[in-house]
Amino acid sequence: MSADTKHDVENVQKSIWWGLRFLQYINRHVIKPTREWINKQVKKYKYRHMDPIKAIKQDGINDSLVKSPQLTEDELRDGIAFCMENDILAVAYEVDANGEPMSRGMSIKEQEDLAKDEIQLRKWERRAERFNKVGIVNQVCNGKVEELKSKIALQEVQRKKDGNVDRCYRIKCNAKHTETFNEWLQSVVKKRIAEEAKENGGSEVIDEKAKEDFTAQPDKLEVKELQAGREYGIDREITKENVCKQIISKETFCEKYSDICESLPCSAKVYDDNNMMLWYRQRYREEAKKIFGDGEKRIVEYGANGGETLDQKKNDDDAIGTIRITETKEMEKFRSEYDGKDYIAIHNPDGSVTVSMAMNTAKEVAKNVASKNAQAHEQQNSQKGLEREDKTNDSWAKDNNMENDSVPLNLEDGELEK
Repeated sequence: MSADTKHDVENVQKSIWWGLRFLQYINRHVIKPTREWINKQVKKYKYRHMDPIKAIKQDGINDSLVKSPQLTEDELRDGIAFCMENDILAVAYEVDANGEPMSRGMSIKEQEDLAKDEIQLRKWERRAERFNKVGIVNQVCNGKVEELKSKIALQEVQRKKDGNVDRCYRIKCNAKHTETFNEWLQSVVKKRIAEEAKENGGSEVIDEKAKEDFTAQPDKLEVKELQAGREYGIDREITKENVCKQIISKETFCEKYSDICESLPCSAKVYDDNNMMLWYRQRYREEAKKIFGDGEKRIVEYGANGGETLDQKKNDDDAIGTIRITETKEMEKFRSEYDGKDYIAIHNPDGSVTVSMAMNTAKEVAKNVASKNAQAHEQQNSQKGLEREDKTNDSWAKDNNMENDSVPLNLEDGELEK
């Protein structure tokens, strides 16, 4: 190999080496940070515009969630600020005295509004630390920190005066953040110990077991934790009108509890040793079906007066009628026609529905449906320009045995069951 050729090969090798180094530099300092920034913005966008629970389920390799122990409002605001500072997608929600959720959770906007001072405080603390060697800038940052601390302390004093100190909350996040989340929870314990020591005249009592127990817990419910008389679910103000009552097994309830709190506003209590009773509004029937599937058929549906109309007439043999509906479309048609009316519909294990209603209500609905069908028929004939329009309309008005599109009141044996 000539000297010139050897020199050319060495130059090519150097060019390749420098080219690879340049690409590595671009990947490390440009492409990777840009990709991380884009992923972060996408995550924030999902968090803001998706259901928060769905967003935090997608924040890890699986949808396992953890929840904090019960927190005060002051601790909640600090926790929201901590999660935002550490890029932890979290959902804050209010709980009852037993620690059960009373809402689906706050939106990101609600959380930001609630903890805006705490969020600003953490930002100014970071700035003060960053510019600790720049005198005038550090002074400005420290001044802002003290101002925000004073503001937060005054707000806490005002809440205590107003009596708003008994409300409890939890924070929920993806299980992948458990270690970081527990670090913050331990700081909460330390603050509580310091406050108790201040109230006790400076004697600090450290309960190691309490510190160990104050950690993130799996967001699930065990059958053994269900207690008779305790109310579960996020809708505690369900009225008796237009509701569904459904019995499901305790195992199913615990297995689906996270989905229930996320998608099905309901109230639930222990029904017997093996089952739970759920109450939810009729408009959430499809959500319940998606969660429990077709296997759970023990449902009773109530109309506009919660079935009380039928209770008042139960001693009158001719006052109540019963029909059996076997088709889903027929049941939907029945609900449409009986909207605003009272009835009781029992969903049977075979998929059929046994419906009871007052006879006078059934006659009223049948009359209204007949009238609507007559009007529709009249309009149809007028559009077609039928010559015998008047005669046809008269026959419709006089015919008491006409067919119509209403739900038949005699799906089984030709007559309304009494």
